[in-house]
Parts: sequence; structure tokens; C-alpha cells
Amino acid sequence: MIFNLIFEEDKLNYDEAFAELRINGARQIHCLKVLTLERGMSISEADELVMNSEVWAEFKSSNMKIREDLSRFGNDIILETGLNDKTQSKENAQNKKSFWKKLRFWG
Repeated sequence: MIFNLIFEEDKLNYDEAFAELRINGARQIHCLKVLTLERGMSISEADELVMNSEVWAEFKSSNMKIREDLSRFGNDIILETGLNDKTQSKENAQNKKSFWKKLRFWG
């Protein structure tokens, strides 16, 4: 894979690797995928590297805004539907299943 050809094991230069990937049409998600699948990193480790890289710096603020919006959206749904209610009714349990199915469909 192109990512593995860009750097040597003893000298990991992720910004150079990300730049080469980007030049070849990759997006941030592709960098995350390579780091997790090919390099064995956790998603949070990979996310930290990609989000804080110089190569993807121009997208950091918009990515953070999207994450905040999604978090707020998820919290609103939980509050409005009672999905966090410990004494879930059958209807709440069904709403929760439906909500997660929709998210999987969108993803």
C-alpha cells in the first residue's frame, strides 16, 4: 500500500505520509483507515494524528463543529425519546433500536 512505502519503520513521518496520500486522492477517512488497519492503531490514536496533522489542518475547525453538532443531535434525541430511561417501555426499546438502525443506514 502507498502509505507503507512512504516512511520507514524507524522514522515515522505521518505528515509526509498524509500529504502523499492526499496528493493521490485520499481523504481523512482513508488516513484513519490505514492507521487503524495497517498500522494497528486505535481509532482515537489515529484520529488524534489525523486531526492534528498539518496536512488536514484546514478541516479541523469544521470537523470539530460537525462532531459537536452530532453530539448535540444525539443528546437531543435521547432526551426527547426517553432512550436513556432505565425503566424502558417496549415502545422506548423499539425507538432505540430504530434510532441505531437509522444511524447504521446513514453511515
